[in-house]
Amino acid sequence: MLGNSHLPVRRSIRLPQYDYAQEGYYFVTICLYRRQKLFTVGAAQCGRPQEMRLSQARDMIQNIWNQIPDHFANTRLDEFIIMPDHFHGIIQIANGRPHWAAPTESKSLADMINFFKTKTTNEYIRGVYAGYWPKFKKSFWQRGYYEHVIRSPRDLDRVREYIQQNPHNHRKP
Repeated sequence: MLGNSHLPVRRSIRLPQYDYAQEGYYFVTICLYRRQKLFTVGAAQCGRPQEMRLSQARDMIQNIWNQIPDHFANTRLDEFIIMPDHFHGIIQIANGRPHWAAPTESKSLADMINFFKTKTTNEYIRGVYAGYWPKFKKSFWQRGYYEHVIRSPRDLDRVREYIQQNPHNHRKP
């Protein structure tokens, strides 16, 4: 085995030979490293400065998410939600690369997620150094991300509903 032998070998969850730069809707889930709950505010903290700071971290995440279409042509954003330890969102690539086009003509979903993860990590680190946000352990985001190619209007509606209901389903009694 090449590289660090102490690291687990990961199987790719990507669809083989699927072009992730082609037109379509994509549902992504990005988790914080080791599911750190960096965007959680407990009931005892309501109305305190930490709540404002965590709200600002969520605002930063949202602002960078909203920048994706500015950096990647023919990209639209759909439903999204920022949870205590993960992020869900739908990205639409409109008029993307046709199946017969050369690979260099447009950016892929992976390029967009890399932009998002890199920019949010750098901004969060700035906020940690400024004393606004809690430190994170080792990494901000987990390596990789989950994606689902949305293949029909019915599937798109189902994913939108899942995102909208996620805060209610995520709560623990």
